[in-house]
Amino acid sequence: MKKSATLLSICGILFSTFSYSQLAVDSIEINTLKAHVYSDGAIEEMETFDDSTYKPLMYADGLWLAGYDTSTNTLHQSAQTYRQSGLDFIPGPVSNDPNASTTWNKVYRVNLQTLTDFKNGNTQGIPQEIADWPAHGDTTMGEAYYLAPFVDVNNDGHYVPSDGDYPKIKGDEAIYTIFNDINGRTTGNGLGVEVHSMIYGYLTGGIEDSILFRESRIINRSGTDYSDAYMSTFADFDLGNSFDDVNGTNIWANSIFAYNGDLDDEGPGGFGQKLATSGIRLLKGPPAPFGDGKDNDKDGC
Repeated sequence: MKKSATLLSICGILFSTFSYSQLAVDSIEINTLKAHVYSDGAIEEMETFDDSTYKPLMYADGLWLAGYDTSTNTLHQSAQTYRQSGLDFIPGPVSNDPNASTTWNKVYRVNLQTLTDFKNGNTQGIPQEIADWPAHGDTTMGEAYYLAPFVDVNNDGHYVPSDGDYPKIKGDEAIYTIFNDINGRTTGNGLGVEVHSMIYGYLTGGIEDSILFRESRIINRSGTDYSDAYMSTFADFDLGNSFDDVNGTNIWANSIFAYNGDLDDEGPGGFGQKLATSGIRLLKGPPAPFGDGKDNDKDGC
């Protein structure tokens, strides 16, 4: 994991006392799924609509990162689970502002229909979700200028909704979060990365109605080159009555999954005999080094 020459340099490391109870949260609820997304990028309480009510599929989910600094023989990682020992990730971009985690403690939810109405001139003024879009950071505080993606109508390089600019999202609804791992509480050594996460879903009437997508842009702002960098996800599946769940892994499909261990998911929160399954699949990872001699994409070559 290398630092691009175009990235901003950050002077010093800031530590935050930000706590779980302070995290902002919003919900994406675009198809048969609903999930609570927090400002540190984590998902909690993902549910599916079952006949007349929502029932749980997953209790918690979060990003895991690790990298080795060969110059100091130091392992750096951020891999929180339930945040019981503090936060590995805090809201906002990497910044010199000691109040950045408070300033950036937001979850940005945008609906495609709102964007369509805005583009067609069918809104009263500028909708709040468009006005609040975190397109730019404060460069006087060492933050990157370009953050969340946007459509720059007049190509002037600046996000100005009054000029017609608007958020660039995927899906029919999306939630965007920006967070970093300066805290690094798991080992005391975070990687100094900034993560831009977009969680989105489609409403099509097809299989996409049972899927939420997550796209993560991970930017190394530390000034350190990491070897043996790994990226994964923590997941705690809860399928209705979670006491009879079974977990599995499909290495060739880059996926993990959960299913019911018997033929009846009993209890008031269970799915009964209409059993549910849930899983996470990595669709695309970071590019592998050319000629590394490994079959990274498992195509036999």
